[in-house]
Amino acid sequence: MAARVPRLARDLRARRAWLPLVVFGRVLPARRLVAAVAARRPASLPLPAIPAVGAPLAAPSVTRAVDLLRRDGLCAGLRLDPGFVAEIRRFAESRPCEGGLDWSTRFWPHEQAEVERRSGQSLVVGHFPDNERDCPAIGRFIRHPWLHAVAAGYFGRPATILDVRLWWSFPSTNRSRAALMLAGQDSFHFDLTDWQELKFFFYLTDVGPRSGAHHFVRGSHARRPLRHQLSPFSARTAPDILAAYGPEAIEVLTGPAGFGFVEDPFGFHTGAAVEEGRRLCLEVSFGITGLLRRRDYGGPG
Repeated sequence: MAARVPRLARDLRARRAWLPLVVFGRVLPARRLVAAVAARRPASLPLPAIPAVGAPLAAPSVTRAVDLLRRDGLCAGLRLDPGFVAEIRRFAESRPCEGGLDWSTRFWPHEQAEVERRSGQSLVVGHFPDNERDCPAIGRFIRHPWLHAVAAGYFGRPATILDVRLWWSFPSTNRSRAALMLAGQDSFHFDLTDWQELKFFFYLTDVGPRSGAHHFVRGSHARRPLRHQLSPFSARTAPDILAAYGPEAIEVLTGPAGFGFVEDPFGFHTGAAVEEGRRLCLEVSFGITGLLRRRDYGGPG
């Protein structure tokens, strides 16, 4: 919590309209009311058809994906073209990333262990803050109509891109609790970035149980004990999650490079801390209000 407070305070000062979301956004009836109001607003022009040839993404139909998201909060089985994965990998391996508690430490991905040893910092992740501008492949991909169509179908109205993230996750010999919490690792939590949100995740390296697998609690986006809704904290312990939802609800998402999934991040989720290898992940998030939108990403291409 202490690691997140400074960033939370900055966001609240910059966007005072976010305060109602922080206060009421964890309560299911409030979220549903805002979503219903948003869905009644006039829609913009229809999305273009999904290209049949040359698309870097293989995925279920939009209808199937939306149905799974409404039921479980999760739709897996997405697949990126290997050539597209390789293009982003080359980008991520060809420049320094940024890590540390304030993301101010620049280091090359292959030097993470040495920089961590020399600096004494906990470098569990390394971000590329302007990836969608600097990497043409990502800039093209975020306008893919399937992403926009699934988000629009789930929200009931055209969606806004909130953020695009590309980051490495590393094994760390100096892992601190604050660094893990800031990276969203090893602690079940939910996101409060918008009244409705979807996140599309893609592994760009092979991910197994020990290399940063993502965990998601099916159904927790739509049903939640009252004590979780009224708590001021977004994080819950693993025993609390197991007691509330049962072990069968926890989905562990592993797969080869190119594997992807989409989730409602209001559902409880976490990334496991990396124990071996290193994980490269791409995330594209959509919302309905854009309260914390980082920049103008444009629409579908």
